[in-house]
Order: sequence, then structure tokens, then C-alpha cells
Amino acid sequence: VPDELKGHQAALRDIQHDAAGTPGPLYLNPSLRNFSPRFGFAWDVTGDGKTALRGGFAQLYDIGAFGVTYAISAQGTPPLSCYSSEAGQPLTVPFSFRVPCKVLRMIDYRVQQPHMLDYNLTVERQLPGRMGLTVGYAGSRGINLMQNKEGNPQVPDLVDGRKFWPAPPPGSPCSFRRTNPNWCSMELHTGASNSWYNSLQVGLSKQLTHGLQFQSSYTWSKLLDETQGQAGADNAVSSIFGVDPSNRRVDKAPADFDLRHNWRFNAIYQLPQPFTGGVLGTMLNGWRVGSILSVQ
Repeated sequence: VPDELKGHQAALRDIQHDAAGTPGPLYLNPSLRNFSPRFGFAWDVTGDGKTALRGGFAQLYDIGAFGVTYAISAQGTPPLSCYSSEAGQPLTVPFSFRVPCKVLRMIDYRVQQPHMLDYNLTVERQLPGRMGLTVGYAGSRGINLMQNKEGNPQVPDLVDGRKFWPAPPPGSPCSFRRTNPNWCSMELHTGASNSWYNSLQVGLSKQLTHGLQFQSSYTWSKLLDETQGQAGADNAVSSIFGVDPSNRRVDKAPADFDLRHNWRFNAIYQLPQPFTGGVLGTMLNGWRVGSILSVQ
């Protein structure tokens, strides 16, 4: 957890009830219980070294995930700063100025540690012609991924069993019907998102023979998430904010960077060397032609 040089740091520790920030650390250190086991195996199935079954599992932590959040939170965490709007333009000012500074941008005081479970199972087979075939499954499960959400949502009505957010009456404050009436909207950076990735991966490779080598790989995959990102630039297709801050499952859908089909092919061909020496041999021997094809 970083420290400000002169101790100017605080947190809204209870976003549902606190009317002011509490001086002290930005958040509780979530990394103290990081346990990151790894497991892998390889089995020579036929005993002749030509067929292998491999598998692995790892629990991995992203401990450097808060950089953008630090910068954004510094603009709107009371009592040292706040985030307001004047004529549609952002305005960052000290709290000592007399402006209606009720909009917050902050990191969750009890933020959880983003981590991911990675797992794979692969069959490899040696083929004639110094070629190899790989067929495998690879997947991952993201937990507590960083996301932005409305930390102080308006309390909805229930109409026919569905949530309905009525428009505020004219002249009502921005804190109208908010969960915490002391504040208006709250851009909360928190580790609360999930992701699910599953893929079939097929690879064919050929070692260098007769001047030719190549690799071909195809991935058929699907990636779901519940929105993720810490700044607007993290997402160029849709909003990093979910539809309903109290029900993240509403936003479970293919991620913006989901690539269903992905094929890569690369090859290198060593051109014939017609000259054994001399100036022509120096200039014309040793040339290779390479290419990379990417289709997604």
C-alpha cells in the first residue's frame, strides 16, 4: 500500500454510511494471504517418446493492478480532494473551496486481490517428416478482477417485480435516494469482477528439413466477463461501468476482447545456395524468406 510523501491520504472506509473520509491508508493490504501453488505433469503414454500427455495448474496473482486507480482516486477521496463538474468539465479542487463537492472517485478500502486460476491439458504426438501435432484444452478463471462500478447507487423501486429508477424531482440534490445520502455518485474502483475463458488449441509444427520449417496454430475460444477495467480507455467498445451495480450477473457476457477464432501460420524457407564461395557466394548465399499470417 503506497504512502503519500506528507501523509495526505485517506479513505472512505464504509461507503454506505460514512459522511467523511478517515485519514490513513488508502486500503487494507489484500496481498498478505496470497498463496500461489503450481502443479504440472508430463506422461510418456506409449513409452517410445512419441506421445506425451501434459497438464498444469497455477493460481496467479496480479499485485501491480492498481496504478491507474491510484491516479484517479487521488482526484476524489475526501477530505483531501474531491471531484466535481463545472459546465461539463471536470474540476479537481481542495475541499476548503466552497463548491458542491459531493462526487467521489476512490478505491475500495476493502479491495480484494485480483487473481486467476490457469489450467491446461495437452496431448502431443510426433509425426513423420519431423513434424509434431499438439491438441489441448486451456482455460482460466479470473476472480476479483479490477472493475469500476457505481459505489453509491440510487435505490430503485420495484414495479411488477422489476427494478425501476424514477427520475429525480426538479431541484432535488444529486444525493436523492442514494444508498449513502451524504454523497452523490461514487466512482468506486474495486476487485469484484469475474471472467471465464475456455479454449481448444491445435498446433502443427515442422522442424527444419529441406530448407523449410513452419508452425500453424488455431484456437477456438470463448471469454466471458462481468465488465472489467479501471479507466475509460480500457474499453473502446462499451462502458466499463455495469448496468446494475447491485447485480453484476446482469453484465455476464462475451468480453469486448473475446476472439472466437484465431489462426496463426508462419514459415521460413532457406533459398538454394548455388555458389560455393567468392563474391557471388557472399552476396547470394544464406538468404531466407519468411512470412507470418494472422487471421482472427
